[in-house]
Amino acid sequence: MRLAYLLGLITLISARRHPSLPPYLFGRPTSGGFTNHGLYLQDASLGSIQGPNISIHLFNQKIDHFSSSNETFEQRYWHNLNYSKDKNIIFLLIQGESVATDVWVKNPNITYLKLAQKFGAHVFQLEHRCFGFSRPYPDLSFPHLSTCTVDQALEDIHTFIQAKNAYFKYSNPKWIIFGGSYPGSLAALFRMKYPNDTKGAIASSAPMLWTLDFFRGSIDNKKCYNCKNSIRLYNLKPPFVANRTTQHDVDNFFANVFTFFQEVIQYSYNGMVCSYN
Repeated sequence: MRLAYLLGLITLISARRHPSLPPYLFGRPTSGGFTNHGLYLQDASLGSIQGPNISIHLFNQKIDHFSSSNETFEQRYWHNLNYSKDKNIIFLLIQGESVATDVWVKNPNITYLKLAQKFGAHVFQLEHRCFGFSRPYPDLSFPHLSTCTVDQALEDIHTFIQAKNAYFKYSNPKWIIFGGSYPGSLAALFRMKYPNDTKGAIASSAPMLWTLDFFRGSIDNKKCYNCKNSIRLYNLKPPFVANRTTQHDVDNFFANVFTFFQEVIQYSYNGMVCSYN
């Protein structure tokens, strides 16, 4: 329980959010915190790069691939040439619901970069639209959320690959795309939708059978905790008031309480927290 409390403090301290947003919304930090997904970022930046032959760029991407509008936004991507030996072998790391950083293109101990060294591949990393600094619009208000879809993200990848094929004049490009968790799902879906764009996809821990209201996670979390005597119950002060409390308020409250237990299980890594015995 102390660990859950500590994680909560870290999240609150590290969060940077818009003043009109609560610290948490449905169990997720509204900025910074565990995921650093950043619902609100005040200053766009290319960031900093440390390391030779690694560069960061902006790619003009259509805001809506399924409309006749030609409006574009700037999507960040990274390029690592340190391992390039065969010009036609290209690795693309797909980022997901967080701010992309250069760590994933400059740390030679990361598995896909070890593979890049082995096969002499060009390496790219593409930041996901609507997260980080790759924003079709400066905010995530409801009308703008229509551009933050899986279908739009898949078209971003397709457009990016086609543009780089033309720019670098790859004669026989062999693209391999990589992703983990949600980006892993994108990698698998992209491989199915555009099989001619890539030679393969590495989809690590990729949820493919998506389920609405996935209660199994709650059941598994319950199995992990054998510490019910250490968990204290508290009375709300002030309590919920029937005529002033909405269902949204209640859902948000319990999601914020429950998320600490989820975070302890998912990110403790050493397997010591969870026991199914």
